Amino acid sequence: MIQGDLTTFNTPKDPSMEPQKDYSLWRVAQKRARFKRSLTIYLLVNLFLWLIWAFKGARIVQSTLPWPAWVSLSWGIALVFQFIEAYTKGKDWVQHEYEQLTKKKSNS
Repeated sequence: MIQGDLTTFNTPKDPSMEPQKDYSLWRVAQKRARFKRSLTIYLLVNLFLWLIWAFKGARIVQSTLPWPAWVSLSWGIALVFQFIEAYTKGKDWVQHEYEQLTKKKSNS
């Protein structure tokens, strides 16, 4: 009785039983998940770097910007581009270009 119920948990899932995923939505979800992971890492690493600077190097003035600012700014710019790719364009850039080219070809 109980053994019959337990065997269903040990059997591998049949791929045909899983619902089909929309490939374009799956790619958008992957990009958004990747961005969220990158943002979390960015915040943690930058917090760590700024704490190091505050406790060790804040008294030493080398330039107008503290050294962690260079890391935060450059990495932050890259993160902005990743955000734009993940959230502002619903379609893939390549897919968008392909659709424009096919429209142009059909109009010719």
